[in-house]
Amino acid sequence: MKNFFLKTPLFFIYIICSTQIIFSQIDFDLDEHKLILRKGRYAIKSTQVSTDTANALTLSIIQKFYANSNLPNFENKNGLYLHKGYGSENSFFVSLNYKNVFLSAQPSIGKHNKYSKNYPEKTKTFSVLNDIPLDEKLQVRSSTPRNTGVMFKSHKFLFGFGNWDQWWGPGNHSSLLLTNNSRGHNNYFISTNNYLKSNFAALKLKYSVSSPIKNRFNNNFYITSHFINVKFTRLELGWGRQILSGGYERINWNIDNASLVIFSKNNIRLWDEVNSFFIDYFSQSSDFNIYLEMGYPKRWFSDINPKIYYDHMIGYNIGFRKFGAFNNKNLIFGAEYINLIQSKYYVKIPSPNWYNNIKYDYHSYLGRRWAAHSGSDSDDMLLYAGFSNDKFSLIYQINYERHGVTFNFPPEVKIESRFLFHINVNDFFVSLNYENEYFEHYGFVDTNNNVWTESFEHGSIQCTQTILFSISSRINNPINF
Repeated sequence: MKNFFLKTPLFFIYIICSTQIIFSQIDFDLDEHKLILRKGRYAIKSTQVSTDTANALTLSIIQKFYANSNLPNFENKNGLYLHKGYGSENSFFVSLNYKNVFLSAQPSIGKHNKYSKNYPEKTKTFSVLNDIPLDEKLQVRSSTPRNTGVMFKSHKFLFGFGNWDQWWGPGNHSSLLLTNNSRGHNNYFISTNNYLKSNFAALKLKYSVSSPIKNRFNNNFYITSHFINVKFTRLELGWGRQILSGGYERINWNIDNASLVIFSKNNIRLWDEVNSFFIDYFSQSSDFNIYLEMGYPKRWFSDINPKIYYDHMIGYNIGFRKFGAFNNKNLIFGAEYINLIQSKYYVKIPSPNWYNNIKYDYHSYLGRRWAAHSGSDSDDMLLYAGFSNDKFSLIYQINYERHGVTFNFPPEVKIESRFLFHINVNDFFVSLNYENEYFEHYGFVDTNNNVWTESFEHGSIQCTQTILFSISSRINNPINF
């Protein structure tokens, strides 16, 4: 029995119930369209499942068809990978909510017709951007069941293990800490089942630790996170913290150590840490939402304490949404901008770059980042407008994204325009995503001479058109045992 509790991660996390978050809703097909509308009167709930519904069985069948002319270019779709070519993916999501236990799984099968093309090579931190084709091994590993796991309900808390879609933060296009840009990684967690309400405020909490993740050196690393949200009438505040530990061949480190690292700070000088804070204001009377997320990576350089220069690499994500624009309850518009450009001090003073440690695969899982998809030394501006009601919605977006802003001149520049369409009739849902992407200076093949002469090297210009069509149906049945 010696060390039994320390060798049982589920129990080990369960006793740390002073820092945790929400899991009352699971969205098994979360995307940006749903994130934009989530606070509006016409939120899309077609793929949401509640963990609170007693004795319920849910079955959803999802069929997706796609055609892609060039680069894989979709982001924030739970790691959905669309190679150059065309194909389909069929999946079904099943969940069982019985008494104090919730189970779910989403297996899938696909048929893909792929075409090969040689692209300029990207290395290091730019090798896990969404426009990089995945090798066959990663594609196979990415085909395992999604949104799969088990959780147990105890009073106002949930605890369990799974790889469900995750997103933390007020943004709809980016987040500094956690998005569903990558596949969900397996993790043990404990969280509040919903907001814990009082007369003053409401609180939701989550604490999690991932199962071992193999890096490119075949060493295990772990993601330990806590998320704290405090909600008032119109205002919500959040604090998220993430420590990436392990990843070294000669350091004995396991899930027991990773489960406690936020509190024990054991070997903290060796690990990467990211802190993120947000303020999110939403007025129901005016249907206006404005938010700001700010954070900083924390990494030791020799004997220099990172607290000295943490402000050299502050990143931020700022945006707003306006529902009911121009006195029309169906109109919506908004904007979002994220800035992760490397500090101007980096050539003189040690300044950590975002998501830049090879030992943690540059904050990636199965070839895609689980945080902001634009990645290291980048920024991304998004503008959108659209129409929504209780039956369908249509949103047009345009965004301007740069990679390697201080790394190279000229940086990569990407302009995307897209249409997002969704319609629902009872328990039948149809969605259509069309995206047109234009890349300049892809792979950093151009130099400043190309800029002055207005010329481009081979492979610098990349154009991609992608269409994704989805049909899903849902069955909700009460069950009696």
